[in-house]
Amino acid sequence: MADYVSSRLIAADNIDLSLSSDIHEITLSYLPDSVTKTLLQELASKTSIEEYDLCLHFEKITGKGVPPVIEVYLNLAEGEKPKQDNYAGALGLYGIETSSTAGLEHDDSGQHRILEVSQLLSQLSKNPNWSDKGLKITLTLGTTLPVGSVIEIGRVSLYLHKKANQG
Repeated sequence: MADYVSSRLIAADNIDLSLSSDIHEITLSYLPDSVTKTLLQELASKTSIEEYDLCLHFEKITGKGVPPVIEVYLNLAEGEKPKQDNYAGALGLYGIETSSTAGLEHDDSGQHRILEVSQLLSQLSKNPNWSDKGLKITLTLGTTLPVGSVIEIGRVSLYLHKKANQG
């Protein structure tokens, strides 16, 4: 990822989501301020916003056992199956049990994963089902959650990170 000079929260939800089935949906409401509104308008009108990165943060991920990879899709239409056009990336949670247990080397706050989604959001903003009210996130488990395994996500947020000048 690039070096950033500033970051701004665009959307967030303290969800305390326990992943127990194969598919979960989350909707983040965009903040109702002028900066967010301007950004959403720019996304819809440009092919890219090169001076910024839009990053989806998955925070306070805790659990036990060996969880499967979580596939992340954005703005799937109601009832639509996950497809490549909406694919944001994958969350591998290697070491989740260790990071969920307090010790000398770390607290028990779990893991934090980030997906850079600028290009995807720019493409999706041109679709008819785009909403400037919120971002729909669909999480699918790569395989069935093994018996005794647990995955919990405490917060999901979308940040606008302004890149440092590359000149």
